[in-house]
Amino acid sequence: ADGEAMVHHDHELGRLTEGSRRAPVVRGYDVTSVPYSQVVAVLDTVDLLDGRLTVFTRAAAPLTVRYSASARASVARLVSAIRAASEVYPPSAAGRALLETAARTAAPPGLDPGDVDVVFVNDFDQLASRHPGLAAWTCHRREAALPRGGGWAGAAWKVAHLLAPKTLHGAIVAGDATTIEIVSRREWLFPTRAPVYSRSRLVLPLGALERLDVAPHKRYVGVSVVLFGAGAASVEIAIPEDSAAFRLFAAASTGSAGAA
Repeated sequence: ADGEAMVHHDHELGRLTEGSRRAPVVRGYDVTSVPYSQVVAVLDTVDLLDGRLTVFTRAAAPLTVRYSASARASVARLVSAIRAASEVYPPSAAGRALLETAARTAAPPGLDPGDVDVVFVNDFDQLASRHPGLAAWTCHRREAALPRGGGWAGAAWKVAHLLAPKTLHGAIVAGDATTIEIVSRREWLFPTRAPVYSRSRLVLPLGALERLDVAPHKRYVGVSVVLFGAGAASVEIAIPEDSAAFRLFAAASTGSAGAA
């Protein structure tokens, strides 16, 4: 209300004990009040029943609230409400550059993230039904992550990778006139042999975007890190360098980030 986004973190301070039914139950709340104009990104992820909602703001550390994934539909409505409130702010210079680059280069992709990640298409379709202007800009599949070599550190990292190989997850990157939406997994690089059940939705208001940096990943060949930043906040994703997503973000980048 009144131009502010409110995030309430509720923690129980007291509870009823057996044999004392009339004992008071005290609840306390940590309340953070942030103007919508200060919201840089919202990240909603679930992994089985473990839900996490993170709000990134210009001046403060990210605020993460954990919740049961059974309530994800309610959290999705909250995320969409924050998204709608942020839409009143026009795209920044960096946001306009990204929109112009997408208009030139982002041909509508065939949404084929692979059989394992077909849930990304379902998630995108749900978002597009709620936000009619949303269009898929790019889509890429997961792929094996290959470690960089060079020196003793590179050799040691290759050995570690042989013992625990990693997969770079795919994603759908979408956008409209005010917002970027990225659908993927909770972790961009994940142990290949581990089952993956997570899903994520990253919302980036174009009015808040100040920096869009792209740099090679320091540990993996053919992987780049994309940093979205504003003020003290930064949000990173990892993408393959042979993907349409890389070409889009590299063409629209505002600078160069240090390797992650």
